[in-house]
Amino acid sequence: MSAVHSPKGLRISDEVHAALKIRAAQTGESMGQIAERALRKELGMVARYRVAAEKDGRQVTLAHTDFPDLADTIAQHLALTLREYPEVIVQELPRGERTWRTVAAWSAVGIGPEVDGEA
Repeated sequence: MSAVHSPKGLRISDEVHAALKIRAAQTGESMGQIAERALRKELGMVARYRVAAEKDGRQVTLAHTDFPDLADTIAQHLALTLREYPEVIVQELPRGERTWRTVAAWSAVGIGPEVDGEA
């Protein structure tokens, strides 16, 4: 884990500070966590995730996000609702890489009775 730095020369506008304060109250995160995530995204220091599905030998991208947990949740829900796709996958594009890699796969088969139309 890297060291935490608190630069005294970093200045933000009152408008950005107020927005950070509101977002922190909404999410329960610290203002520093939100600011660091935004800076990492702006500086290209985060991995990208996409939710995709394969059908008839071609891949269809369904969603993009910077958050692995959100990508996984989206994939689970889409596996349940998009019956035309046998499998929904989560892929990661690590920072600095040019190739997506599959990190999770979800299939509607056997997940629950709602898939079969039963109540």
